[in-house]
Amino acid sequence: MFLEKFKHLLKKVKFLYQLNNYYKLFYNNLFIPKNKIIFAMVPRSSTTITTKIITNIKNYDSKLFIPYNHFFKPKYNISLDYFISIRDPIERFVSCYYHLRDRQFITYYKDFFKVYPSVEKLANEIFTSKAQNYLKLSHHFNENLETFGSVDFFKKHPPKYIIDHDNFVKSIKNFLSINLDIKKVKFKKFNISQKIKKNKLPLSNKAKNRLKLFLKEEYKIYNFLKKLASK
Repeated sequence: MFLEKFKHLLKKVKFLYQLNNYYKLFYNNLFIPKNKIIFAMVPRSSTTITTKIITNIKNYDSKLFIPYNHFFKPKYNISLDYFISIRDPIERFVSCYYHLRDRQFITYYKDFFKVYPSVEKLANEIFTSKAQNYLKLSHHFNENLETFGSVDFFKKHPPKYIIDHDNFVKSIKNFLSINLDIKKVKFKKFNISQKIKKNKLPLSNKAKNRLKLFLKEEYKIYNFLKKLASK
């Protein structure tokens, strides 16, 4: 209880909030193993289920490294091998909203979901300074494909493998076969159908168009990686 109250207190101090993020970014990119393939975990892109499946495999860590957070950025470690997960940016944005509202609980603006009670309202006001200030202080919203690398970076330093949310089962099977020589995985216990699903987006066309414009740079990276994954 005390720890949670202390975290809420820190969240109210914008400088400490941002300082903590910079510290984690520095720390998690400095102490990274050099001889393994590292998971670049883009928030709300099948990272949790991917991690659960991989860490359930015996001796997975002889070849792979799971950071357990989103702070490892390939663009700061250009000599390291990595794999990455991708998801349609608008889908990812919507997933961030519901994850933050229903599960994360600790947010910088405690009244935010009174101001933005729906993702539709947030999308329609996405270009206001009020909305954008909030997104910058929300870890899941703030961490997107742009923070992991640019199109130019991914061209020069492509990932060893891409986990595609749209083709998750096929992606993870191929990944495990190639990297860990695992031919069969018992997926039933992971409830993949519940965790990896393509929901109908609760957005009007107007809201989708505003988000598409807002996320245009992320879409450039996503489309490039999507084509790369198909190869």
